[in-house]
Amino acid sequence: EDAWRTVLAYAGARSLPRLSSARAARSPRHADLPLLKVAVTYCRPLRTRLPDDALADIDIIVGVRHEAAHSAAQTMDTASLERAGDAAGRLVAALQKDLDADAAAAKGTAADIDAAASRVADALTDALLEVALAVSITGVATQVELLRAVREAEEELQRECRENGGSDEAVARALAAHRDATIRVLIETSPRPFPRSIGPRPAHLVALDALLEQLERLLLAGAGGGGGACAALYSSLSGMGGVGKTTLAVEYVRAHATARYTRGVLWVNAESVSSARQAFRRIAAEELKWEVRKEESDADVAARVLAWMGEGGPLWLIVYDNADKPAALKGAGLLPSVDVCRNGHVLFTTRADAVALADAGVSQPMLVDCLGAEDGATLVLRRARNSEDAEVDVEDDDEAAALREIAGPRLLAGLPLALEQAGAYAAHHAMRFVALRDKLRASLLEVLGPKRQEAFAEILNGVAEGLAADLEAALKAVGVLCAAHLANEPDDAARLIDDVCRKLEDASASRDAQNRARMHLPEVVAACKRVAGSEGVGTMQRAAVATTWLAHLGELSGAATTLMQVLSVIAPDNVPMDVARAALRDCNVEETVRELASRSLVRRGDVGVDGYGNAVSGMSTHRLVQEVVRPAAGTGLEAARRSAIEAVRACAPEWEITAALRRVHAARGELIMTHAAALLDGGSAGGFALWQAAGVHSFAMARFEDLERFSRAALREATADLGRATGDEVFPCIDLLQNALAKVDPDSPEREALLRQALALLKAGGLGDADARVTHTTRTLASLLRQRGRIDEAEALVRRVEGTPLSRSATESDCDWAMKLLQRGQLFDAQRRYAEAEAVFRRALGILNSQLGDNVHTAAVSCALAGALEEQGKFDEALPLQRRALSILEAEYGREHRYVADALYRLAVALAATGEVEEALERYDEAARMCAATDGADHAWTRQVEQQATDLRRSIAAIGVGATKMWARLSAATRLRNAASSASGAPAPAATATR
Repeated sequence: EDAWRTVLAYAGARSLPRLSSARAARSPRHADLPLLKVAVTYCRPLRTRLPDDALADIDIIVGVRHEAAHSAAQTMDTASLERAGDAAGRLVAALQKDLDADAAAAKGTAADIDAAASRVADALTDALLEVALAVSITGVATQVELLRAVREAEEELQRECRENGGSDEAVARALAAHRDATIRVLIETSPRPFPRSIGPRPAHLVALDALLEQLERLLLAGAGGGGGACAALYSSLSGMGGVGKTTLAVEYVRAHATARYTRGVLWVNAESVSSARQAFRRIAAEELKWEVRKEESDADVAARVLAWMGEGGPLWLIVYDNADKPAALKGAGLLPSVDVCRNGHVLFTTRADAVALADAGVSQPMLVDCLGAEDGATLVLRRARNSEDAEVDVEDDDEAAALREIAGPRLLAGLPLALEQAGAYAAHHAMRFVALRDKLRASLLEVLGPKRQEAFAEILNGVAEGLAADLEAALKAVGVLCAAHLANEPDDAARLIDDVCRKLEDASASRDAQNRARMHLPEVVAACKRVAGSEGVGTMQRAAVATTWLAHLGELSGAATTLMQVLSVIAPDNVPMDVARAALRDCNVEETVRELASRSLVRRGDVGVDGYGNAVSGMSTHRLVQEVVRPAAGTGLEAARRSAIEAVRACAPEWEITAALRRVHAARGELIMTHAAALLDGGSAGGFALWQAAGVHSFAMARFEDLERFSRAALREATADLGRATGDEVFPCIDLLQNALAKVDPDSPEREALLRQALALLKAGGLGDADARVTHTTRTLASLLRQRGRIDEAEALVRRVEGTPLSRSATESDCDWAMKLLQRGQLFDAQRRYAEAEAVFRRALGILNSQLGDNVHTAAVSCALAGALEEQGKFDEALPLQRRALSILEAEYGREHRYVADALYRLAVALAATGEVEEALERYDEAARMCAATDGADHAWTRQVEQQATDLRRSIAAIGVGATKMWARLSAATRLRNAASSASGAPAPAATATR
């Protein structure tokens, strides 16, 4: 800390803005040391002032810090600590020496600095800063052009200083100021969005170069030759799962992100509208580093990002991955408009057909197909050897033939996903490819099952009686196991005939069998084509993944199999390691995930960030793998869903109300929401706790559509068995669903029915009218009835509840009893029976003061009591209560919180009413700033607070502070007297009001 304080002092003396702005930090933030290194490396005055060893010492400190940050334990050992400490000591000594020498020299040179030259230097520095910042944002100049502009500005600066009579020292200082401004431009560059999921290029990828060139031509042709003049360009990689659409998109990003898309790459998980909106929120908060308020909906955040994309500047690229329903994305306003597209390129990976893509604005989709036998064989070989230059031709004939058969249409059908997994299997066992082919054939036979083989035999016998008995063994020997294997065979079947006859001859079959093969195989091929139809290739591609999975399945550990089944029923991407840990409680999770990754069944990588900004590790799997691994409907599927629900629920945040943990809870919840949604898509049975937790998170993040969905599911589960339903389960569900409907559909008749259902269930659970939850629900229903003009019904409900005497059960805690009193007081308060409300609130506050002290519940009751007192004009009594509530809430939530903003506002009102107008004005301003930060500057509540502050200022300006104070006191006294008169039934004295 001492070393860092010295660095900050030096940064301030040398006008390094980003570093000197961190003065309050006790230790360097994650980017501060690299910034110091940039300054020392590129700022010539600093480089000449400091010894050569200074940069080496900074390198040592940065290296040790990064090693520790990226280690598993995130700690540094003793030797590293000593090495970094020695380097820090030497660096501090060099900085102090330079500052001391500068202070001594300044005494003799200060008189030589010319004021006019200083003004010119400041003006030119400001102008250069504006130009350079504009260049860095708009990208109208290259780096070389920017450096040329900097040099020209330095020459102009020297000339101006000389013409104004500046001394050499003045010129030197002007140049130093200019160079510091240039460093500021280098340091304060805008964040660029870029997906976390893009890692090093795998060594086994093949046949991508031609596809990348085709995709590039398609994008640039639509953009008028590039250069950002893109008019509503939508390009799509279409095809079934597993053909490498996402891989191709990733490689395109890797190839062009730096040179072409200098404004950034936005990667959106577009599997659903909800996941796409969450992706836009992640991009805004984590990659663009924007401040995203809790109250700002995902749709609003997405609109902000799209508006940012519409601003002029360098090209951007947005990738909508797994966008199988592009029309839904378009309807939700998540696709950029024609005008926005002029500034970048849009790319889909999708299984949607050409019609659906055309409806979404994609006119020229690019088809990505499976690999040919040669390319597929190369992929298997390179994955097995972990080599990027292995070639099939150098293998011996048997191995090369086996590789081509593995990749061919009769085994893995050229599907890259299955080929990669086959190569991983060979690598795991260090086996020959002939043995791999035989293993995969046996697995494929099991995948196809006896029915498919029996159907193939029927086709053979339908062409000629007894043909199956003659040819089935030979066909199996050449890899023909079902009708789909012959769907793409040439009509004359010449090659097939030669292969089958050779196998028949090897098996010493009769000449008659060979003749029957030559005669009937063309008919067999025609019959298989009629049966398989257009589904032949697709059927075999799906069977290919099932084949490789089956080959792996028999050798996976029990933990790995369990984890794959859990992964098969949740969202495929971005599964946090915590979910795996919760699913495999007594197993070595790291070892299990490594086992699956080594077999290409999962991909490891960062899946997001936690509440402290640290990367969260996890894994992803492919959707086609999920389809194959997912158990069939029945006991196996239910067991997998049950395990997945429990694992995801274990990772859900509890949302305890503490400001310090709010960011942590929000980040934790974001990591599991897509998985909760995927599980709910499969049915709500057995997931009450997860749906409720997901609903609470949706409420906290102001996602009211998601809140409605999850709270409905939780309510459905809670009320599935009316005999088992309890108020503890039903009440939160009803409350959450009410909050959702109030935002999504406030006029819905369902709101009243739900509230009446909640009351009935709470009563059935043995809860009387005095229970706090019954009271709360009744008040909500009464308020709704009043809004709809049914005043008599609302009053009857309230009278029924208020007529029930309060009683405390033997098991009821002090806090629960106080909350019950609070509910009854709020009932009186809503009816303007403030004196009765005051009495009940005082009872509740007395209990909390004696049992809990300063607590959020104490703050809530203090605010309620203060409000009742203020309504009676007792502002002097209310003021200390409001101060106490504010103190408690600040300690609990910190300054930047909506609850604290409300408390500041209430305190400002009380201060203004008691004549403390100066402090009231300060509190109003604080509340307005905080409301703007939490709710937004345009929010109605923010405008109301700002308006009251403005009114108070106008009053002070018009009649002065003293008169404003007097008027406030008289108004409070009048209010108190009127309240007393109202309570006694006497009319308020007119003279008092007039005076």
